[in-house]
Amino acid sequence: MLTLGISRLAAFLIEVIKFISILLQKSLLAVITAVSATLMPVQPSATHTDSVFPDQAEVREITAQTLEEFIRAEARLNNLDEEKVIFIARCESQMRYGALGDSNLICKSTKKPMRSRGIWQINECGHPEVSDEQAFDPSWSTGWAMEIFKNGNESKEWKACSNKYQKFVNAASVAKR
Repeated sequence: MLTLGISRLAAFLIEVIKFISILLQKSLLAVITAVSATLMPVQPSATHTDSVFPDQAEVREITAQTLEEFIRAEARLNNLDEEKVIFIARCESQMRYGALGDSNLICKSTKKPMRSRGIWQINECGHPEVSDEQAFDPSWSTGWAMEIFKNGNESKEWKACSNKYQKFVNAASVAKR
């Protein structure tokens, strides 16, 4: 009888150890992803989406989560409305640092197709001083975006998303009544 109890305990402990091992692997993956996103500028390329990890969707999910945590922390450090900052980042790029948009539009000054790049969709026509490397770098571009928010220019920079945010806030206010 005592042997049976020890066997069950041993089996239970083995399952607990397996579970802890899986959690540690996922935590290590999250740390590796966070560190690599912080240390290396991210370029939007097919090779970047290739991964040494088998589950691509999990890697992207952790990356988006890590980016959101980073952006929230930057918003708090700058005494900004965290929810507004996150709403605009999601609205602009779905929190994808390699996002590229607006290439169907023509820049009036250069007469060339324009592009909006990165998490914050920094438009190269409106901001020719911002390089692709900077626009696609989550750390640099978020610092750039925080300055826009601190100066109160987000409704000019991200007009459509700022309007959507205001409608969202207004609807939430009405719903609370």
